Parts: sequence; C-alpha cells; structure tokens
Amino acid sequence: MGVEYRETVGRGGIKLLLAEDNDKQTALHCAARRGEREAINKFWEWSTEKLSAEEVKELLLAEDFKEQTIVHIAAERGYTEVLNKIWEWSTEKLSAEEVRELLLAEDFKEQSFTLQH
Repeated sequence: MGVEYRETVGRGGIKLLLAEDNDKQTALHCAARRGEREAINKFWEWSTEKLSAEEVKELLLAEDFKEQTIVHIAAERGYTEVLNKIWEWSTEKLSAEEVRELLLAEDFKEQSFTLQH
C-alpha cells in the first residue's frame, strides 16, 4: 500500500520540507526509514525547486536525535535503491567534506579520511 503525495508544494510546504519532528527527523528521514522511493523522489524534486542550495545541503546533512542522516537510516534497513539515489544527489550538491559528514557516524567524523567522488 503506497502513500499518495500532493503534486505541489505551496509556501507552507517549503517549511515542511525542512521541518523536524520531536525526534529531529525531517520528511526525508521518515521516507528513508520506510523505503518510500516515490516519496523520496518527490521530496527531492520539491527541495531542488523550492529550496536554496544551502537549504538543500542542510536537508541532506540533517541528523536526527541519534545523529543519523538519511544515509544511515536507509543503510540500516538495506534500502539500496534509496541509498543509490541519495548518493547521486549528494555527489551533485555536496563537497567531498560534506559527503564525508553525511556518510560517517559521529564517532568517526573526528578522524581523517579522504573521499573521492
């Protein structure tokens, strides 16, 4: 059973794309947790149309209360198609340092790594 998503995002919808729930999760976190590829694609489409480049980065790098990004959540559940899409977006929108931040758990962020993409 899929979820139906509205085709347009109005002015208030922009705030919803960046909004966090009580667990500091964005709509992308929730969609990644459920493996909702259609929702993730639609949220991404809206984000790139309605948000600034900085807000898109903020959305990709957002961490929930467990300090998990959307990558961590999708990986934990084995949603490879979701991970592939997030990787595609990340390499388009983020610097190598920001991709590193997106991928690594908090414990590893202080260590020195070199990423190539």
